[in-house]
Amino acid sequence: MSSDGESAALGIPVGAAAGLLACFVTAGVVTAAGRRGDGGVGAIGFMVAVAAAALAGLSILLPPVSLAVLAALVWLGLSRRRRAQRKYEGLRILR
Repeated sequence: MSSDGESAALGIPVGAAAGLLACFVTAGVVTAAGRRGDGGVGAIGFMVAVAAAALAGLSILLPPVSLAVLAALVWLGLSRRRRAQRKYEGLRILR
């Protein structure tokens, strides 16, 4: 139980699943950006880590921020998946 009387039993697994989703989506974005840019993954990874820390701080102060970030990550993951499927669509026709 937390200090305000709410149980964290539901929040822990949901937070872990959301963290795993965020890890996979962000890793894909950082890797793709590192391949396209000459700066490498280090600088891009650092910027993503700073942004993640800022969003974590904001979501502690304003809980709806975490829901907006979750929605943005889901949208980004789905759009990257759709774009990847469209990229090789012409090659699948040739089979």
